[in-house]
Amino acid sequence: MHTSKATSTSCIKVKVPDSLYQSSCSGEWLFPCDVDDQYCRAKGIEPTEECPCDCRATVQDSNVIVTNHKLNLFRSELARMVTACNNPWLVPQLAPCLNNPHFTGN
Repeated sequence: MHTSKATSTSCIKVKVPDSLYQSSCSGEWLFPCDVDDQYCRAKGIEPTEECPCDCRATVQDSNVIVTNHKLNLFRSELARMVTACNNPWLVPQLAPCLNNPHFTGN
């Protein structure tokens, strides 16, 4: 399990970027970001010029969750932020929280 430094939760901010767009390739709401294409490839997505490796959600400056207007990945980014676990879906104790529809606007 890869971990990163956990942040103080005293001031967590949520940002919905103005640059959101709905991907014609996946139908997902995305925003441009500087992510290495390897992360898309690891999910089985091959980035192209028409379908770049853009973000659905991310943590910025250790206390800002950047996500789309549907907040469908908010809970996973929050879990990553407060637990320092980079892949919380693989942790049996966290997975039920990430899959619980009561923790999001879905």
